[in-house]
Amino acid sequence: MYQVGDHKEDTRKIRRGDIEKGFAEADYIVEGRYTIPCIEHAPIETCSTLAYLDETGTLVIHSKTQGLYFVMGDLANVFQIPLNKIKLVGNTLGGSFGSGNSVMTDHIAGLLALRTGKPVSFKLTRKEEMMASTISTPWIFEIKDGVRKDGKITARHIHVLHDCGAFTELGEYASEKNANLAAGANYIENLAVDSQMVYTNKAPSGSKRGFGVNVGQFAEQVQLDKDARACGISPMEIRFINAFHEGDHTHAGDQLRAVSTIERLQKVAEMADEKLDEKYLQMNSREVTK
Repeated sequence: MYQVGDHKEDTRKIRRGDIEKGFAEADYIVEGRYTIPCIEHAPIETCSTLAYLDETGTLVIHSKTQGLYFVMGDLANVFQIPLNKIKLVGNTLGGSFGSGNSVMTDHIAGLLALRTGKPVSFKLTRKEEMMASTISTPWIFEIKDGVRKDGKITARHIHVLHDCGAFTELGEYASEKNANLAAGANYIENLAVDSQMVYTNKAPSGSKRGFGVNVGQFAEQVQLDKDARACGISPMEIRFINAFHEGDHTHAGDQLRAVSTIERLQKVAEMADEKLDEKYLQMNSREVTK
């Protein structure tokens, strides 16, 4: 059974199986709390824009953005003009790391060009960049696992707090991605995810390198290590025991194709010169070991 939905607009809930039944079947209950702070992107080049009207009256914007079509839609809404009256030109970025997905200078330069009819160049100083641009999102993850002695995870509950700062920015998008992927590459029959987006009196937070995904993977991977210690098995073993197989469904209900989790684990062990039990060497992602 899969249940996916939104609650009070700012919380995404996903349910699979019977989580209380899963916890009752566990030999150990393992809990962890993981925090990720906000970080300034600090690209080499600060936000900058050149805007002008061409001979057809189209607003041309040379932008540092890394998401041309994201920004075009935003600017058309800001200026209340059709998309065919805006032309965005992307440039080689002096770094971005996700900060280029947010509109920081394009709307200011574009508005001045529309009002004056003259070319406008606008660029943030480093101080302005630090004060006015988005930061990476702070996150808090609380994970509770039920684990059998053999290392099989019988239940998992993940509660996520996603600090968007003063405005939504791309927060809802990040919360959804995070909720869909926060459980990692593990098949867990009984699972609950509550991903909550909150507003605080901080700078607005935006995308940054693997937006909403790698932060959840960090928390989940550290939690797996804790599970392994509770069971007295190696961190590598617990990943084999709970790995996805071909055709499995994620907790969000997506069926997986071309799965290679086990083969990747085997390759990592080989590269790390870590000896594996023969049963793990014989495993593959196509067949489920009973």
